[in-house]
Amino acid sequence: MNTTALILLCAFIASALLGAMVIDLVLIVTYKRRLFDKPEVRKVHSAPVPRLGGVSFLPVLMITLAVTVGMMYHLGLTRFFEQEYYVLIQLAVLLGSGMLMYIVGIADDLVEVNYRLKLLFQFIASCIIVVSGLWIKNLCGLFGVHSLPGIIGMPLSVLLIMYIMNSINMIDGIDGLAAGLGILSLITLTVIAYAENHFLHMLIGVSMLGVVAVFWIFNLFGSRERSTKVFMGDSGSLTIGLILSFLIINASDFGEGNPSLNGYYMAIGFSTLIIPMLDVPRLVFLRLARHQSPFQPDRNHIHHLLLRCRLSQHASLAVLLGVDVALVLLTVLIGRKMSVTAVFCIDMLVWYAFTAVVSVLLKRKGRASLSAQPTETPGR
Repeated sequence: MNTTALILLCAFIASALLGAMVIDLVLIVTYKRRLFDKPEVRKVHSAPVPRLGGVSFLPVLMITLAVTVGMMYHLGLTRFFEQEYYVLIQLAVLLGSGMLMYIVGIADDLVEVNYRLKLLFQFIASCIIVVSGLWIKNLCGLFGVHSLPGIIGMPLSVLLIMYIMNSINMIDGIDGLAAGLGILSLITLTVIAYAENHFLHMLIGVSMLGVVAVFWIFNLFGSRERSTKVFMGDSGSLTIGLILSFLIINASDFGEGNPSLNGYYMAIGFSTLIIPMLDVPRLVFLRLARHQSPFQPDRNHIHHLLLRCRLSQHASLAVLLGVDVALVLLTVLIGRKMSVTAVFCIDMLVWYAFTAVVSVLLKRKGRASLSAQPTETPGR
């Protein structure tokens, strides 16, 4: 095992162990103080469950990064940072903006923050990252667009970061889904960083991966009876969204100057979040068609449709994670053979074809259940 792999493995293990301890502490506090997410009509769970699991994400990430980088400097392993001093600046900015979203997320988990105020803080946090110099400078030919001037690329990046954060937040509707998609995306983006030898991006990826993976286990396999069940909450979904947007925008620049990689990593990075990012416009269209606010929560997310097809939560999770893996593999296979625009359109067609199939199955089950009902209801 080479030095890079050993450092990354140690960081992952440290993040996972620290995450388990912090989440266990969060569970003790939330159950003792009864800080629960109460059941509602639009929610899947039927009993109160703590929703502060995501409180562990940012502190564990910061501690893991600080200890790992500090130990590396102490051991004289400074060669890993010689070409990446600018990333250290971006990292400091990322953690600063992450702390802002972390505070807003905790406030929303505890007392519910108005969505307008949340969007304002998301805008500020996104601007902080973009001002540090991290913004989309090239669309690599997507719909015929290549290099972007700052006046376009910077606002576009702010909107993209906000969009990713909100899409992760909105997809967090059944056990393990948001965290599972985050895990797949973090693994993919870490592999991309490894392929291009960007050490700090790898370190950020594995440090976040460790704590999210541990949370996923608590969220998916924990039980209310044993006081081990916990939800992510906004503090977690906003943190994951911010970290993923940071890594994806950076990955979009990897391979610059290599014609065979033009837009390849960008396409792969965004393919990991196809499900949450494309589920949002479908929902917004449905809500507007029904003369509802696009910010009005409902039960029309893709996971709700799968549940109405009589799949269990775990089965729905397996289907969506399987589709996500398939989309990533498809993008990896065709990414170098086709333009970014073609890859993007194919991914969209595959996803919306899947949602169309689910809608058709749902309608058939609805007709079947209606035909199975008695013509007269006893007692009426």
